[in-house]
Amino acid sequence: MTNSSDIQVVTIIGFNYIHPIAALIERLLKLPFREPNEFQANPFENGFSASLIGLTAFMTESAIRRTQYITGSTEWNATKFLENTFPSYPNLAEVIELFVARDVIAHNHVWEAVVTWHRSEGMTLSSSKKLFGGNTIYDKVINKADMRTHRLRINLFPTRVNRKDAALALRTAGDLFSFLEAKDRRFWYISPQPVEFNGEVLSFDQFLPAAIAALGAA
Repeated sequence: MTNSSDIQVVTIIGFNYIHPIAALIERLLKLPFREPNEFQANPFENGFSASLIGLTAFMTESAIRRTQYITGSTEWNATKFLENTFPSYPNLAEVIELFVARDVIAHNHVWEAVVTWHRSEGMTLSSSKKLFGGNTIYDKVINKADMRTHRLRINLFPTRVNRKDAALALRTAGDLFSFLEAKDRRFWYISPQPVEFNGEVLSFDQFLPAAIAALGAA
């Protein structure tokens, strides 16, 4: 009789992001919210919100990688995999914008700006120039008039990222998770995962709409 056995495991860590995401949202919601001015959000607001977008994008890519593992795909580009494997998925453009927002934060795209302070209007952006960061996909998704993405309307001007952008990121991730789960639970089965939020233990599919609404997006 053997007292040992081999178990095959796969290093998918996406579910592990649920708990820090919930904790960050709770902490962010303790801060009073003010709309960002033309140049920046409150620095605390910006830091928590940018972190949430990053973790949400990490979890999203983890879901895609698990799906690739199950299907046997070796395609490295996550969004190309989605496009080729699930051509019926209607919100690929939003996932691409989420990943662009992640890149803006992770690589800290740098802008040079001139701001003006008015007693009545507060801080306004007089001019701005992007110094470095971005690629052809970034160029396609940004609306240069207001420095947001075309579809999700997530801020791509790094200092202006705020909780509403985080809510849009979470909503985009949740949409993809629901799609993958409906296709095959082996791909991604997150809806029953427990998460503690505001003193309650909720399933992920209860937590997500509550968090999105609390952050300011329907």
